[in-house]
Amino acid sequence: SSVGEYCNIIGSTCLGSKNGGNGPTLGDHCELGMNSVVIGNVQIGNNVYIGAGAVVTKSFEQNGVSLAGVPAKIVAEHLAVPANGFRS
Repeated sequence: SSVGEYCNIIGSTCLGSKNGGNGPTLGDHCELGMNSVVIGNVQIGNNVYIGAGAVVTKSFEQNGVSLAGVPAKIVAEHLAVPANGFRS
């Protein structure tokens, strides 16, 4: 697994490989909610929110989206994080 800069990973989150392969790659400024699961060789874009309890098993390379559900799907699009890296 690879985690980008300024990511916020809340407790009981699972980042794992599938069948011994590579784990997920998270972009910068991602947030993973409580009990979320990201498994397999998947790519997650920058500024992506993964909701609590979501299960991500495919890539979402789009920037600035929110994912939720089992299996995860895009539920919202939002603005990118400012260059200083802080949300207002």
